[in-house]
Amino acid sequence: MILCNDFEHFFTLTIDSNKCSRVDIEDSWSIIKGHFKQCKKANKDFKYIIVAEYHGDNQSIHYHGVMYGYPFSISGTSISFFNSHLGFSNVSKIKDKQRVSSYILKYITKDMVPIGGCYYSSSRNMRRPVVLDAYLDDVYS
Repeated sequence: MILCNDFEHFFTLTIDSNKCSRVDIEDSWSIIKGHFKQCKKANKDFKYIIVAEYHGDNQSIHYHGVMYGYPFSISGTSISFFNSHLGFSNVSKIKDKQRVSSYILKYITKDMVPIGGCYYSSSRNMRRPVVLDAYLDDVYS
């Protein structure tokens, strides 16, 4: 799905432990989801793909993802709004979409933390890959 869309930034988000339980996926995801709803209200073109991962302690959760159209200020390598209200962020411009896609896929196939029963979450306004049910003999004949 990353290759089907134009994303601008790769990000890592960690919720401040004073805001919620960082070991409870539902608790931390509700904060991220609320922030993304604010983003969508501010910019209808905002889109994202996000995966959750355990920290090295195998308990605390943080998030990795890609986004397009983030409506709030990004200062250097951090998301100002997120840092001042919700926790810690690290963000960088995407230079190689293939590498970022492989990097996110690594998290999906690693020790994943399901978000609402899924291994990733994404906005609805994205182009999705089309799966063609064709045989090579049909294509080359």
